[in-house]
Amino acid sequence: MSAPFQTLLLTGAAGYLGRTLAPGLLPLAQRLRVSDLAAPLAAANLPASAERVPCDLADRDAVHALLAGVDAIVHLGGGGQDSRGQGSQDVLCGAHGVSPHVGCLVVNRRTGLCP
Repeated sequence: MSAPFQTLLLTGAAGYLGRTLAPGLLPLAQRLRVSDLAAPLAAANLPASAERVPCDLADRDAVHALLAGVDAIVHLGGGGQDSRGQGSQDVLCGAHGVSPHVGCLVVNRRTGLCP
């Protein structure tokens, strides 16, 4: 069975939930991209095959670069606010055209759904 996603992004990957969930996400994507702040990400015990991309979710430009080529997001990253007062949920969901008021865990670009 082929993986349903090309690239799946896991934010907050260095946290307890992220570290616990990451191995189970591997079969769901051809590429698992994991992200967190640089220092915690470097120290985190995550699958070796995962693509590590440090990112501060309060940095709007960095978030847009992080999202390049991503089909789905598991958003566990915590978060500060960017210079416009938007939180990470607003930035991530807004980049996918999903209302930031929806409490989304997974955003799927192909369907546009936010279950």
